[in-house]
Amino acid sequence: MMSAHLYEKRPLKKPRIGPPDVYPQDPKQKEDELNVTNVKHGFLQSTHLNDEFGSAREKSHNITANRVGAYFNGIIASKEKLNTLLDSGRKKQQINPKDNFWPATQRTKDTIKAWFKDLAGTKPLVILSKKAPNFNKKEDIFTTLCEYQVPMMRAAWFIKLSSAYTVAVTEAKMKKRQLPDPTTEWTSTLLKFLKDQVPKLQEYYSQVEKPQNTPVSNQTNDADQKIALKYWQYCTQLLKYMYDEGLLDRQDVLNWILELLEKLRFQLCDDGILKLFLPLTQQYMEEFVQSELLSRRLAHYCCKKLSFMLNNVSDNNVLTSPQGDANRHEIKDTDKDKKETNPIQNTLMEYQNCHHHKDIILQISSVMQCITLECPTALVWCGTGAGTLWHASPLDLLQIPPSALPMATRSDTNLYKKQLMQMEHSVRGAQQEGGRSLVHR
Repeated sequence: MMSAHLYEKRPLKKPRIGPPDVYPQDPKQKEDELNVTNVKHGFLQSTHLNDEFGSAREKSHNITANRVGAYFNGIIASKEKLNTLLDSGRKKQQINPKDNFWPATQRTKDTIKAWFKDLAGTKPLVILSKKAPNFNKKEDIFTTLCEYQVPMMRAAWFIKLSSAYTVAVTEAKMKKRQLPDPTTEWTSTLLKFLKDQVPKLQEYYSQVEKPQNTPVSNQTNDADQKIALKYWQYCTQLLKYMYDEGLLDRQDVLNWILELLEKLRFQLCDDGILKLFLPLTQQYMEEFVQSELLSRRLAHYCCKKLSFMLNNVSDNNVLTSPQGDANRHEIKDTDKDKKETNPIQNTLMEYQNCHHHKDIILQISSVMQCITLECPTALVWCGTGAGTLWHASPLDLLQIPPSALPMATRSDTNLYKKQLMQMEHSVRGAQQEGGRSLVHR
């Protein structure tokens, strides 16, 4: 054990000049010569370069702007020379994509199946890269990866491999033109594939319970909608993984998520699909709060949606679940005075007791509270842009401040509320400086 320890602590290279802070000694050094001059006068240390001492202000140096420019140009020329790679004389090796890729067609269906099973398994990627399938349509890549449930890391590796094939083919055709950015292309392709699933998902979530004798055509639609849901769940995970790895355009992804929410109508039929969109939004909250503009758009939607839910709960009879009805009657019977004094809080309680709307109300509230804490400037009242969502403040659409919204069970609920109220006070102070009160609840 002692020898192993000493072996680990040994220096990487044998020291040549001795320990630090100790002048190195040489066998035949001048300091050891005891002649008359050294004994009488000591060892004199002389400067070897004139530039190591003195002043440039002396007339003998004669430094002019032309000489400084010549010195500088010499430095730049030397730098370019050192940074230039010498041509070895060999021609660049031409890469033939056909040696490592084979077309994915109906004839090679069995080979594709075996290859993707290995990709979804534990077979080394080095072996798989020697011969890989090539798809004509990039959308087929996502469906195939989802069908075999390939892990995210290996799925992203295959996308990189497919991108390398595309770049190699494009480079051969466009020698002197600028090659397209693969990040932009894969971002638009993946987002388009997810966008195509949205109509099927909206139909899936807007359906009411069907009768027992369902027509064959409806059964077919149900199967397509379940497949769309499967694609959505897998590809959103792949989207997040590629986003974190820097393989996608982040601005495009965040704008696409906001467009999903902003295109929804404030109707009951769109509440179901919010169970897919809101968790997706929460995954990127750390990114949203980095941008004041994106946070303002997101806060505007959340406040508008919350206001709609609070104002239409009684008129539209939104809470239709048996549990919600029972709790609503219980509130009316046991706490009538409280309902008269604070109807909004009672309405929020009814939503929390409804199994269909509980997750929606909590998720929207958490998004608003996150923006309040991490990007409060997105909530400050703005006097410009009249008629647009940039005008005024998102909180003008909401009847209560974010600190009064529902929140999930936390161990530090009181501290969390206190932090929210402090940020609301800061926003209110910033607003009062502009001559208008923002959080006026």
